[in-house]
Amino acid sequence: MNELLEYSFVCACSGIVAGFVAGLFGVGGGIVIVPALYFVFGALGMEASHALAMAVATSLGTILPTSISSLRAHNRLGNIDWQVVRLAVPSLVLGACAGALLVSFFAGEWLSLVFGCTLLVVAWLVLRKGRGATDAVGSAKLPPVVLRVAVFFLAVISALAGVGGGALGSPLLVMGGYSVHRAVGTAASFGAFIALPSIILIALFSVSPEGAPPYSIGLISLPAWALISVCTYLVAPFGAKFGRQLSDRHLATVLAAFLMFISVKMLYTGITYYLALA
Repeated sequence: MNELLEYSFVCACSGIVAGFVAGLFGVGGGIVIVPALYFVFGALGMEASHALAMAVATSLGTILPTSISSLRAHNRLGNIDWQVVRLAVPSLVLGACAGALLVSFFAGEWLSLVFGCTLLVVAWLVLRKGRGATDAVGSAKLPPVVLRVAVFFLAVISALAGVGGGALGSPLLVMGGYSVHRAVGTAASFGAFIALPSIILIALFSVSPEGAPPYSIGLISLPAWALISVCTYLVAPFGAKFGRQLSDRHLATVLAAFLMFISVKMLYTGITYYLALA
């Protein structure tokens, strides 16, 4: 009973924090959920590689309601460029399918190293761009072909790491000429088109590992998914409203610092695992 209460408490807290982060930065919340679930599943006795794979898959499941809530909030604030979204959707779906299949068959600690390095790079780029940011509503300068190719790889990496497209999509759009608020709002829509095909493929092709929590479908823990999804959906609009009060420069600085913090945590997880094997 104590383990069940602790499990539920950690999932609920993760959902609340992830929902606020999702609304504030336009991300799916996975950059909070994956490390939290990795710790929870590991505490339940799962092998490290299985715990990470299950954390990634369950996080992808929670991204769908979270991203929808965040998307609605940002749309009401006028932060979304739907022309960019329409151009990006086919590439997002294809990339998500590729990433989900890799998670189902080849997941491991190497995912944390790949994503940790990626976040360090994008954090630096956002911080550099944010120094000259203004509060004007910028226009994207990315050619359609470049946008489609970029979001394809964005979706692959996001599905591999169990996060929404906002973590990488926001920096991409900022570099493409958007104001930070506009970039965050537009990238908030990416998560739904990454999460839906990902969770369908993972549910169909993955197998629940030994020691998985009860009521799991493949790599997706249904109790964790349900509890986190409810919390993130309810809290995401508050994060979006709070982010609207910050200037572009301040929001860029906070986003970069947040990405760097999560990247260090992910790199630490991967490095310590492989050092233990040496």
